[in-house]
Amino acid sequence: MIEVRRAVLTGHKLRIHYASAGKTPQWRTIDPIGLVTVRDKAYLLATISGEDRTYRLSRVLAAEELPELAERPPQVDLDRIWRERGEQFLSNGHITALVRVESTRREELLNAAVTVRAEIPDTAGWVRIEVTYQDLRTPNGRCGS
Repeated sequence: MIEVRRAVLTGHKLRIHYASAGKTPQWRTIDPIGLVTVRDKAYLLATISGEDRTYRLSRVLAAEELPELAERPPQVDLDRIWRERGEQFLSNGHITALVRVESTRREELLNAAVTVRAEIPDTAGWVRIEVTYQDLRTPNGRCGS
């Protein structure tokens, strides 16, 4: 999205219409920090009132760059921020498993996973995948922003 990229580059606040998984889309005003792409999915790193937020770019339905300057640090280390947010996310209510699956069933397995940590080819027609799933035994039973 051009508006999102422009707000990140100019350092302006951003108003987004965002569709969280399983929720009604809402408008939010955020302070964008940067964009990262992981496994062909783009994410917007931001804050709201100083609290960290991560948004999947494909769930941003509309965006509007605002004239106000975003509240963000002058120097941003996106690699560090992404790593820290990922570690925090995965440590809260998730289970990691190493799974051996037929290659023809790979996509089905990945559709249910929260993240893929590693993928290793196995014998012909099989693959080993380290995946993380939402732990439905946790009180929240949900993930994401």
